[in-house]
Order: sequence, then structure tokens, then C-alpha cells
Amino acid sequence: MTTDILLVSNDAFTINLFKDCCFQLAVKGVTRQSSQGLLNTLYKHTPDLVIIDFILEDGNGGSACHQIKCDKYLHNLPVALLTEYDNLQRFAPKFGCTHLLNKPLSLNDMTLLIAMLSETANAE
Repeated sequence: MTTDILLVSNDAFTINLFKDCCFQLAVKGVTRQSSQGLLNTLYKHTPDLVIIDFILEDGNGGSACHQIKCDKYLHNLPVALLTEYDNLQRFAPKFGCTHLLNKPLSLNDMTLLIAMLSETANAE
């Protein structure tokens, strides 16, 4: 299973859920609350998976995902978007996200997401 996951979210519930999930799966989980400088962070240390909350205080996760997917070094990185918007599914291809998951999340939702994205990452 993938062992290095980055969550970009400023939502306390999502962050705590992510930490619980990483503990349960025995994987390394790192959190950031801002998308500022995200690409530079990913250049220095590229995780196996990135999970981005669509609503961030300093921007939107769709834009951050799109930047990652358009980058010549990072484009193969699996990226999931978390959203509270029901109709965002039709825009997912524009962002380039690997997966889109609706909030609110449960521990089971987060665990399944990480397992699914891990399989994607390990297949490449």
C-alpha cells in the first residue's frame, strides 16, 4: 500500500479524519492548510497521493489539482478532490482529478479513497 499521502485542507474535521485513517492504515500522512507554494512543496518531496479539499481559504482545490496535472513532472500523481458541491462531478475532468469524493466523509469513505488511490499509484 502507498505510504506517503498529502492532505491539503483547512477543515478541522477532515484533517482529524485523515489522521485517524492514516493511523488505522499505518501510512504516513502529512497535512497542509494552504495551497500556497504547493507545487514547490511537491517538487521537494513528492508524496504517493494528494488529497485536496475543494474549498480552501486561499484558493480552490480544483485550481491546485489542475496545476499539478498540467505540470510536466507531477502530472502522473494521483489527486483526489473533496467537495461539498453535488454538481461538481461534471467539472472533475477539467480539473484532472483522479477521484472526486463528496463530503461529509466517514472514516470508511476516507479509508476506501486512500486504498483506491493507492492501487492507482502502485499500478503506474
